[in-house]
Amino acid sequence: MRNVLVWFEFKYWLKSPITYLLFAGYFFFALVMMLGTGGYFDLPTVSGEPVRFLNSPYAICFNSIFMTKLLAPAVAIVASQSLYRDY
Repeated sequence: MRNVLVWFEFKYWLKSPITYLLFAGYFFFALVMMLGTGGYFDLPTVSGEPVRFLNSPYAICFNSIFMTKLLAPAVAIVASQSLYRDY
């Protein structure tokens, strides 16, 4: 019985445009965040300046925590819409 309900909700959310809007928005935000962390938007460096090293474990941890907090409203949107339709 649970599999039937999960499959029904899965099919419903695949047909909904908000699913694709949320996916595209979070994908592009994560892409810009990754590019910014990697230095894509920085000005070109002069050869006399020292190389800047990034603390990659810290950056990965910070980005993971930030994206988790950012994805919380998406989970709330999906869960609340599913509960609203059931009751």
